[in-house]
Amino acid sequence: MTAPFLSRGEERYGLVMRQIRAEIDKIDNHYMKCLQQGDDHLSELNESVHSVISGELITFSFSSFCRFPLYDNDFGWGKPTWVSSPPLTFKNLVVFMDRKEADGIEAYISLEEEVMAKFETDIEFLAYASPSG
Repeated sequence: MTAPFLSRGEERYGLVMRQIRAEIDKIDNHYMKCLQQGDDHLSELNESVHSVISGELITFSFSSFCRFPLYDNDFGWGKPTWVSSPPLTFKNLVVFMDRKEADGIEAYISLEEEVMAKFETDIEFLAYASPSG
């Protein structure tokens, strides 16, 4: 799927982006000192792991190959015409890659079947994306 660059307007990002920013903002000097000085963070991590295992907490992972010079590689038979990700075996994973034409990105999204069916028909999402096979 390809999505155009979103403007910086806060209203465009929605709730999820605000939540991600709020969590990232918690990482400050005090937080880093606590990580370095003790093992309190391990108990929080342990609680999170138990929440994931019990199904109480759903995790999403994001990775990006954007700005990697993937289209500049030549292995002897010329530069690639298209670079993609292999099938994603993990659920709730999003991988971003630049398009060759540098006019957007491709997002490879892996979700559970029933969640993907809803996601692919989400009107707000489709306003920003061009789904493909």
